[in-house]
Amino acid sequence: MTETTRDDKRRLLLQCILRARGVVHEQVLAQFLAALDGEEGADELGTYVTEMNVRLRGLGYQVKRVTHGLGRRYAGEQAGAEGGRFYVYVNVGASREAELATTFRPAELEFAKWAIAQLGTLGPLEEAGEHGHAAAEREVDRVLAAWRGEPCRLRQRATYAERAKTLLTYPDLTSSEIERLLMRLCELKWFYRTAEGSYGFDLRLLVELEEYLLENHTLMPCSTCEHVVAQGVLCTGCVSKHRDEGSGWAAWHVDCFDYQVNHVAPQCPTCKADILTVGAYLV
Repeated sequence: MTETTRDDKRRLLLQCILRARGVVHEQVLAQFLAALDGEEGADELGTYVTEMNVRLRGLGYQVKRVTHGLGRRYAGEQAGAEGGRFYVYVNVGASREAELATTFRPAELEFAKWAIAQLGTLGPLEEAGEHGHAAAEREVDRVLAAWRGEPCRLRQRATYAERAKTLLTYPDLTSSEIERLLMRLCELKWFYRTAEGSYGFDLRLLVELEEYLLENHTLMPCSTCEHVVAQGVLCTGCVSKHRDEGSGWAAWHVDCFDYQVNHVAPQCPTCKADILTVGAYLV
């Protein structure tokens, strides 16, 4: 029987990522490598990915290790996965316009850019109520309960997600054309769709277009890891203080919020307010 070479294993790992539409959980990929190389080989996953990226660099692609804003909740999307760390296959060699243009026809491209602008605008703050319905709220509540030793809730919520009926108002395409495009954007792991019919930014788009989103829309970098935040916790003290300036806000992914309150301080590092008082769910 022919022995599987290291080059073969790198190629098979890349195929595994691509078959998962460019987003695969770290544990799933480690289990795949263990099946090829034994349990000890799984410990070399980071090394394999580094070697893979050396070869991908000339093609303008990279496999990035990132944390999803929903942490453990999002990880449950892939069987056998715990924690919020993923490997994402992204285009790093093209501009935003070039990346979109290679994926969509001109009319579709204009819709994709318009939809990204809609989803990149933070909605107004509203009362959160007594019970969390969104996945991000439930994950934040889990962190709060573990931290405080009892169930508790943040007072407000805000969202970047848009309902389908809003996106269907785009004037230059029919409703059926828009629905097909939204489905395609979800298949690409650029958008996600909730059971309630709302759309938001999924992991691959947040990684590939991170710089553009931070520069052109109201999305914020996480105060802990500095990567863009679309779901987690938002400091309303910063929002009320800096909304007109469009900068200086504090926000956290769920796992980063967990680290902030348990290992750093229960106060916002930007406005110094108590997070339990001024924190809002970002869903």
